[in-house]
Amino acid sequence: MDSLLNELTAYSKLDTNRIPYNFDRLDARDYFYDIAQELSLDLKNQNAELRYKNFVPEGVLFVGDANQLERVIHNIVAN
Repeated sequence: MDSLLNELTAYSKLDTNRIPYNFDRLDARDYFYDIAQELSLDLKNQNAELRYKNFVPEGVLFVGDANQLERVIHNIVAN
């Protein structure tokens, strides 16, 4: 229920352009590995399996909002 309320709040903020973005430099390899681990646990509880291969070289950085990007990835996998 908390998850649904958080998503509803986020969509409401999207409609009014009030989402606060927190941009940071993120290590691509580590960031996507961590997301894959979280998704694997979530999917395992649903009797599904995530197979993930990371071909990003070590040391590659990008600028992004870790929380918002995570929300997008979770939404893509959920749908």
